[in-house]
Amino acid sequence: MKKVAVFIPDWFWSSIPYEGLTMFLHLKNKMKNDVELLMFENDIRLKRSFDEKDKAKYRFNKQLFLKENPRLIKDWMEFMTATGDYKLVVTGTHIAPKVRLPEMLFPELTFKKELKCPLLMTDIGGTDLFVKKIYSTHICVKGPIWKEYFIKSGYPAENIFVTGTPQYDYYLHADKIFPVEARPLGRKAFYEKYNILQNKELLLVAPSNPGSHKNQFCDNFKTLKRLNHLAKDRNYQILIKTYPNDYVYYDRSDVYNGIYHRMFQRGSTQYDLVATQFQNPTIVESQDHFSAIMHSDKMYNMSGSHVAWETYYTKCNVYTLNYKKQPYYGGAHYLPEGTRLPDSHFNVHLKNIEQIFTAKKFPDKNCPEYMTKEFAHENIAKVIEKMI
Repeated sequence: MKKVAVFIPDWFWSSIPYEGLTMFLHLKNKMKNDVELLMFENDIRLKRSFDEKDKAKYRFNKQLFLKENPRLIKDWMEFMTATGDYKLVVTGTHIAPKVRLPEMLFPELTFKKELKCPLLMTDIGGTDLFVKKIYSTHICVKGPIWKEYFIKSGYPAENIFVTGTPQYDYYLHADKIFPVEARPLGRKAFYEKYNILQNKELLLVAPSNPGSHKNQFCDNFKTLKRLNHLAKDRNYQILIKTYPNDYVYYDRSDVYNGIYHRMFQRGSTQYDLVATQFQNPTIVESQDHFSAIMHSDKMYNMSGSHVAWETYYTKCNVYTLNYKKQPYYGGAHYLPEGTRLPDSHFNVHLKNIEQIFTAKKFPDKNCPEYMTKEFAHENIAKVIEKMI
């Protein structure tokens, strides 16, 4: 009897190291032996170990993947063959870095035509749904407006499901996520891990992708020393959390291992560069991404990141400089015509950095059409049950 496969592709987010595994375990709990974990044999999640001397500021436990006895494949051609053994394959939106997409490695490969079962892709947040070529036959989106956008782009309406995104489940449904190692830290545990005094408020400095939005980052980089003085005077602790690709700086990028480098400059991570502007900053480990946003009081969105959208699920308020004038504010060239992004719902625009502590305006965060607060893992499981 054919099973359902949860496929972990050639893409690794250091901020969500158990991506795919949480979906697999949720389905395993419901479907028992009718689900299988499918991975590339070269995947970093099966290979990477850490010790105290490791420079990388992220962590995960590879044994949590290995103990599920995943089926291992060598390359995309083996993936295509493997799809013949399943009723359905479910995976995330990013299946590979743009420099090693399947058709680049195998020019003769016509992806959708060679699939032997339906491929269901899940929304991973932000606009990543549209950044890459759509390889799936069916897709889950985080809110109803995204379904409208996909229909406008020509995707069949009957193949689009509004489920929410598993990546946002960490904020409101963490107690239902397995393995427990994937869950965010509670406030007390987070403060203790990073040696933060309990009476401190938290200001999260969050740049965007280090390979993008460089002009805005450079303009706002000049404000960081001033921000350091202001925060100190107001009993705030500065947290630094950069883009997930920044954290794999010390790892080797290889075909099928999931690692893809995006650098602001050679010779340094972006989080180390930002840290030079502060006195005693706290660099947050990448897997504590959700914890940092949950427990921060304010965020400085210094280079136009969609990470601001995640505050829809938290008390954190987002402030930014020089964002409204950027071409990627509220839209992007790769999106379907007429697409509007919810940036205005989450970013309070400042005239100067001092206002991050004095501004009386707060983001409205009222955009249920963009993101649901339902438990996405369960909604996706229900879609799969209907499809098979």
